Amino acid sequence: MDADNHDIHRSAPLSKPAAILPDRRERGGPSHNYINRRPIDARATEAQYAIHALCDPADVSDVRDLLFSELEAAHYPIREIATLSDSEELVELAATLVPTNAKPDELDAVVAALEKAGPIKTATWTVSTTA
Repeated sequence: MDADNHDIHRSAPLSKPAAILPDRRERGGPSHNYINRRPIDARATEAQYAIHALCDPADVSDVRDLLFSELEAAHYPIREIATLSDSEELVELAATLVPTNAKPDELDAVVAALEKAGPIKTATWTVSTTA
């Protein structure tokens, strides 16, 4: 075809993409920060899960037993139970699970059962990605 023919199928010139400049305060650049800000999908991510429980110092032994029995009943193996904070008024225990794919509904049920137990003041679970 000659240069004067205005073919409608001709592609439009591509514009030059804008440069993405990293924010100097953020480490790793925009792609790294986008990935870090994405929420963790607890159903599909192999991650580190922990069940936290607050109790009176006198009840630590009983709460350790409760953490173990509730998680064992839900078929979640425990790597360790650690004391995260300890004061005269409250102790925070965390049962760290073996890295696994956990179901949030099952962990919610474990937490609900733990909160119904007498010596536990409050319970929750947390998740973080494994390194």
